[in-house]
Amino acid sequence: MGISYKKYRILLAERGLKPADIERNTSVSWTALVRMNKDQPVNLSTLEEICKFLKCDIGDLVEIKED
Repeated sequence: MGISYKKYRILLAERGLKPADIERNTSVSWTALVRMNKDQPVNLSTLEEICKFLKCDIGDLVEIKED
């Protein structure tokens, strides 16, 4: 199993946002955003910050992929 942040990338595109917008408006580090772009794990606190900023649920950002 693996993590996919494809939903996160789609949500940003639909809202006309870039990861830099999240970095500027939250305490989320650029490193965490790069990890998400590479479908690597990040802390739940990071996802919580992004959800608050985007006013969405965690399921709108991440999904578990079957191998």
